[in-house]
Amino acid sequence: MTLLQIPDREYHADRTRLCGSAIEKFLEERRAYHRHYVLGQPEPEPSDEMCFGRYVHARVLEPDTLKARFSVAPERGGSGPDAHKLVKRNEGPGKKKWADFLLELGTRTPVMPDDAHLAPKILDALRGHAEAAHYLWGTDGVNERVLHWTDAETGRPMRCRPDRVLVGQDVIVELKTDRAPVPTLPTTLWRWYRAGYHRKAALYLDGYFANFGRNAVWIYIFVETTDEPRVCVQRLEVDSPAVQVGCAEYRGAIEAIARCEAEDDWRETWERGVTGFCVPEPILRANEITAEEIYGAEVVG
Repeated sequence: MTLLQIPDREYHADRTRLCGSAIEKFLEERRAYHRHYVLGQPEPEPSDEMCFGRYVHARVLEPDTLKARFSVAPERGGSGPDAHKLVKRNEGPGKKKWADFLLELGTRTPVMPDDAHLAPKILDALRGHAEAAHYLWGTDGVNERVLHWTDAETGRPMRCRPDRVLVGQDVIVELKTDRAPVPTLPTTLWRWYRAGYHRKAALYLDGYFANFGRNAVWIYIFVETTDEPRVCVQRLEVDSPAVQVGCAEYRGAIEAIARCEAEDDWRETWERGVTGFCVPEPILRANEITAEEIYGAEVVG
């Protein structure tokens, strides 16, 4: 099996294979998954933050596609502190500039002027970080290629498109823009967990093994979206606890998707039947009410 070169629109239109984005959508909201991946309804318009992330990806990984895929919105101009701000869209000359911009935008993704000025600083930060630069530019690799495989445990046809693959080194690289990539902060770790980054790594590593018969190493490169961007490089291997958790979670999601498809029932689990009402654990502790008192059994941990 090889790394496939599939156009962006064709890749995202594929409904025959499950991907990481679909799994995350299902875990976020089952009905939203059903609307988009089953009924084929369009996704909501991406946020400015998402558009910026895609823009940075393209500047780093696919610079030849920038003009065809993105268009920078008009800025106010002049010499004041707001010169690089977006034009005032609802008044004065800015209103016409904005209307003309939308008219010429077509299928391209809009990029805010502030973001367009920030992007070169982000690229400089990545180039100035030895490890990040090595994985992104300093060694042979291919960008934005697709892997197809069938999940060995669930039998589900799968797909993924890594940002960058270094096949000769068995390395998968994923670039992420991040507002505060500080791995020593619990808030950051919880945010990354909720975003499903561990599940994505597990899924892609399994896809790599299914294609090449070898384990790969996953490299996350986080770059901060500030005027002085910091870069954080994180390494994950197949036996990393985070990957093992991610694997169990994404396979559980695949099985849940299969049940929803078989029953044509896209309700969340809490929408079915009757469950016991709970209050947050800190409230129980504050009132000195323990699980042992409630259930009459020893609670481990």
